[in-house]
Amino acid sequence: MPKRSFLHYGLYILIAIFFFISGCTRAIQPADPVPPIKKWVCDPEADEQLKAGDLEASLERHLSFLQNHPVNGLTLYHLGYAYGQQGDFNLEAEYYEKAIRAGYQKDGLFFNLGMVYGELQEYEKAFEAFERGLAVNPKYSDHYFGLGLLYRKRGDSIQTENFFLKAIELNPKNLDARLFLSEIYVAQSKREKALEQVRQILAIDPDHPIAREYLKQLEEL
Repeated sequence: MPKRSFLHYGLYILIAIFFFISGCTRAIQPADPVPPIKKWVCDPEADEQLKAGDLEASLERHLSFLQNHPVNGLTLYHLGYAYGQQGDFNLEAEYYEKAIRAGYQKDGLFFNLGMVYGELQEYEKAFEAFERGLAVNPKYSDHYFGLGLLYRKRGDSIQTENFFLKAIELNPKNLDARLFLSEIYVAQSKREKALEQVRQILAIDPDHPIAREYLKQLEEL
């Protein structure tokens, strides 16, 4: 299942709102242990309908599948994603949490959970979602990126830079982290560092529309 895109789901709305989050350094415990399931299986046709954008049909098949598999974490995850595609972010978050409680604790799920809490302006829960994900897998790049955004809105430039750099260290192709890192460097009057990050983005994705425009602006400084 695709992860939520920061750009597609209103990142610029998300980052424009100040994050009033307290206790950002507290430890977050992993979700309660559940019996392991060797292989998660969802309804293939429901997933194909979701990929094709036939949301109503996909939701109906996922819900039908859940009647016989009520604690199938993968299906709960996909159902939440489908609700999110419809714009029902409360149900999206609800089913993501159900999926985690059912034992489906994958990186993309925790990332999407943090994203949807951002959509709902429940910023402390967004922070916790990224931390919960790192408790499961401390090497997942996007969770560090999400935490970097939170610290950015708190005005903590040192922590913001550190988290973005960690995201890039773990995944050099994390283009969102590189883009926002370049923004930090511009604010710090570090033009060459900003240019380096933008050029790295274009080396990976030559058609990246934001980076191409940003490069023009930086070169004119």
